[in-house]
Amino acid sequence: MYTCNICGKNFVTNYVLKRHTLQVHEKNAVLQCADCSKKFVRERDLKRHRDSVHSTEKITCKFCYTSFTRKDNLLKHLNNKRCERKLEKEAGKRKRVDLSVSSRKKKTQLFTSAENSTADPENIFLPPKENESAFQKAYKTFNLPNNDSSLGIKEFLLLRKEETIFIFRNELETYKALKVSKWVHCIYSKATDAGKMIKNVEFKTPNNEVLQETNLARLYDDMSEKIVKESEDFEGRDSGWTLDEILRLEVRTNRYSPFRGSSSFIEVPKQIAETKAIINVINKKDSQCFMWSILAALYPNTSNPNKTSSYVPHLNKLNFDGISFPTPLNEVKKFSKMNDIGINIYSFEEDLKIFPLLISDIVCEKHIDLLYVKNGEFGHYCFIKSLSRLVSKQLSKHQHKTFICKRCLSAFQTEYKLLQHNEMCIHKNPARVVMPSETNLFENFRKICMQTYKLDPCWYFTTPALSWDAMLLHTKVAIELFTDYDMLLFIEKGVRGGISQCCNRYAIANNRYMSNFNPDDEIKYLMYLDANNLYGYAMSKYLPLKDFVWSDNDLTEQDILNLSDESDVGYILEVDLEYPSDLHDKHSDFPLAPENKPPPNCKRA
Repeated sequence: MYTCNICGKNFVTNYVLKRHTLQVHEKNAVLQCADCSKKFVRERDLKRHRDSVHSTEKITCKFCYTSFTRKDNLLKHLNNKRCERKLEKEAGKRKRVDLSVSSRKKKTQLFTSAENSTADPENIFLPPKENESAFQKAYKTFNLPNNDSSLGIKEFLLLRKEETIFIFRNELETYKALKVSKWVHCIYSKATDAGKMIKNVEFKTPNNEVLQETNLARLYDDMSEKIVKESEDFEGRDSGWTLDEILRLEVRTNRYSPFRGSSSFIEVPKQIAETKAIINVINKKDSQCFMWSILAALYPNTSNPNKTSSYVPHLNKLNFDGISFPTPLNEVKKFSKMNDIGINIYSFEEDLKIFPLLISDIVCEKHIDLLYVKNGEFGHYCFIKSLSRLVSKQLSKHQHKTFICKRCLSAFQTEYKLLQHNEMCIHKNPARVVMPSETNLFENFRKICMQTYKLDPCWYFTTPALSWDAMLLHTKVAIELFTDYDMLLFIEKGVRGGISQCCNRYAIANNRYMSNFNPDDEIKYLMYLDANNLYGYAMSKYLPLKDFVWSDNDLTEQDILNLSDESDVGYILEVDLEYPSDLHDKHSDFPLAPENKPPPNCKRA
């Protein structure tokens, strides 16, 4: 409640309190129009009055030349398609203006008479019209062109989000359900020895179901993410291709009739029936399997759970008004709202793997899980009395009780872990998680390497060796082989690697950071040092390549220090080093310039 500080009256909202204060206690503060002396309580009412009555600028629709004083009225005019109807009436008087998306420029522009018909900087898009249609307009195609060559695919899709969602929403008014897909048409180029190659590339999404309850913004973002990933995979797989231009976004819509419940009873597969997780009500005389399954869930009968007669006394306890039988998928949410019941629907693939078909977002006390069984054109609903028992065999061989996530069907050993998982899973679309096997992982890695590098990982002991050959392939560098055997021996003499350390089998640290530190003993620190990515480090440096010859030049120490890393000529030198005695103690743990020779009192290195 909001209370007036002057008269003590109570009001439900703050807005009503402000209006009361202005009208009753601040009569002198009433706003007045300077042109006609009309008075207003609120500033926004005065502004609307001035824009409507006294404004000298008129906003004109480019297509039918109707004038408006405010932009919101023009938007209503465009969104209600009044412009199109007026053009159709005048079709006999003048040539009809083509409003199809492909004939439009970037966006419909506003024109003001005060600016001598110059474009308003704030563009407003015209509701798109189909570019192509087929099958009595059940299948439609919309083309949204790109007018900014500087945009990347991700930015272009973000720019076209509002228009695409408008298309989806507009089509849903005509058809109760749709299947939609997005196609991005691009031009890629690649520089070759023969010149510049041009390639037309299309990135597309599979058909996605769009129902009345579908979150259109989330659906658009998910589809855009798939297209961006596909483009990144293309650029990574076919190295050298660069994006030149995005031509257009093609939105395809198709009328979709969601599956309907069957008018006859269907048996569930034997493997599913043996789990004893399903109650399949036998309704051979009607098509109300959805209703019987709901009643079986809410009013369980232990003696005859599969007979319709067990649930007849409860027929009038739920609201089925407006629900058709057989019941299509898009009416399930309607029933959920009318009865405050959350309903999840699952189905199964040919291998009898269960997957989520429709997951309820309604937060309520009662939740029911149904299984949809399909046989050709007919379908049938069953009540799932134990989802855990139904899906446990396809998840693991674990025989103990598991807790199942209803959105992704992942299994957890404790309810606490399931609750933690639900906090993240609730923001994702329902899906069954399928983990690839280890063999599939390696085969996929092998396939990518064959496509990208033309190299088979099975022929390599380590990934660094594979990386080295991949470097040679992409840089197109051919390293010259030694033809002088002495050169090979000279290089091998300088090879270092393997175990190059001197260590004790057991050591104890003793320093002030240790809990058992003894200041009377010698201070000791234990440190593990390891050099990672040695192959990558070598590949990032200047490497010997070709024209190997013995050098007759006598190089001094200064000549060696003055050699540039970027010089076209390099040297592999064998030198004599003097190791100053004052460095021996400092370098005792790991001396510099190690040699490949037997240590004292040993016969072999």
